[in-house]
Formats: sequence, structure tokens, C-alpha cells
Amino acid sequence: MWKQVLEMFWRTLRLAEDTQQNRQDIKAVEKRLFDFAAASERENQELRRANESLIFEIRRLNDELQRQREREDAERKILKLELENHLLRQERGLPPAKPETVPKPEADNHEQNEAESSKS
Repeated sequence: MWKQVLEMFWRTLRLAEDTQQNRQDIKAVEKRLFDFAAASERENQELRRANESLIFEIRRLNDELQRQREREDAERKILKLELENHLLRQERGLPPAKPETVPKPEADNHEQNEAESSKS
């Protein structure tokens, strides 16, 4: 009988030690899990910031591409009109268009106006 009591005592002691070890293991696993969750949250925040930056850059590039398309469309329309104008002039036997004159700066116009008025 003493043998059974002693054996139960040792089993209880081993169970108590095992329970203590399990508690320590659980705390270590909880800490690792908490650290992992915190690191995961930090990475998610960094990914969100990176995604926001990429989205902003994509939108900027899309806007730039749209403006480039609009400029190219306008240039094509101008070239088409110039070609049509040239063809119409040839068909009608009209003289070629006069080259466009660049207006003089205001200072030159003012001086020219003064020179003309002094001649009069």
C-alpha cells in the first residue's frame, strides 16, 4: 500500500512538473504568436503604403498618357486639315498660302508707330 501511495505521489509530482512546463511553453508560444501578429501588422501597413504609392503613380502615368493622346490627336487633326487645305489649293489652282508672319513684340510696334506718326 505504501508503494501505491508513493507511486501516486511521484505521479502527482511529475504531473505538477509537466503542468508547469506546459504553462511555460504556452506562454512562449503566446509571445511568439503576439510577435508574429505585430510583425504581420507592420508588414501589412508597409504593403498598404506601397500600394497607395503605386496607385498614385499609376494614376499619374494614366493622366500623362491621356494628355499625350490628346496632344497627338490635336496634331493629327492639324496635319489632316493642312493636307486637305493643300489638296484643295492644288485642285482649284489657287496660289500657295502665304507664310505666317510672326507679330513683332510690343516695343517694336510702339517704336514703329512713333516712327510712322513722326513721318506724318
